[in-house]
Amino acid sequence: MAIHFDKDLNAQLRKEVRNFNKRRERLEREGYKNIPRKQYVSELKGRYNVQSELVREIDRLKNFGRGDLERKVETEGGVKAINWQFDYVKDNRKAAKAYFEREYERVNRRLGKFPGERTYLDTIKAKIDLLSKDIRYMNQSDFRSAITATEEFAKSPTRRKEQYREFLSEVDWVMEKTGIKPEDRDAFFKKFSKLTPSQFLYAYDNNKIIEKVYSLYHKDYGDDEGYLTDEGDAKSTIEELMEEADDIVKDAQLNAD
Repeated sequence: MAIHFDKDLNAQLRKEVRNFNKRRERLEREGYKNIPRKQYVSELKGRYNVQSELVREIDRLKNFGRGDLERKVETEGGVKAINWQFDYVKDNRKAAKAYFEREYERVNRRLGKFPGERTYLDTIKAKIDLLSKDIRYMNQSDFRSAITATEEFAKSPTRRKEQYREFLSEVDWVMEKTGIKPEDRDAFFKKFSKLTPSQFLYAYDNNKIIEKVYSLYHKDYGDDEGYLTDEGDAKSTIEELMEEADDIVKDAQLNAD
């Protein structure tokens, strides 16, 4: 069940993120290494599905200080790390594993649509297996990989937003090149702007027309502007997308958060 972000929770989240970022910037100026990355409210809100996991992460941000970067941890498996890194992986391992399990199921459903997906699935499976291990008995190499996987999970909401914006930008470009009227373009974007990044990802995975739109635009490395891969098919594809927009949006809102 989705977390209910009421006024109090939103205020607490903004406060602790703001204070955490101030402390990390101060420690960075003091010359500390291995400082955790800057935090964003939008990422935290998109990262967790279970309120207890979000609350635990808020508490970690609230209590972060110099000692987290000075205290060292050594595990039975031989991992040597600063306290912050160890607690970060330990506290987020379960949520990160659940994220990669969902990603595995999502990609597995569409297997065969895009090149390289089998390799991508193998990579996701390796991360799931890694995050299933007891952190106390990981070796140093596995622990470093676990940090990387956990960071990937942490950044996933931002990455989904970027994918969504990229799609809308490409649709706008194709619409302009194919002569779609400004008022029709505005009507389309008004509908699609109702989707969250997660809902867009669902729409992308479950609608061939969106996949087809992506294939209309190509940009060579170093070029300032892309080009239409099939000018004859572009307008009919965009018109089909516009016709199906209501159904695509409704379906995504019913099936994704």
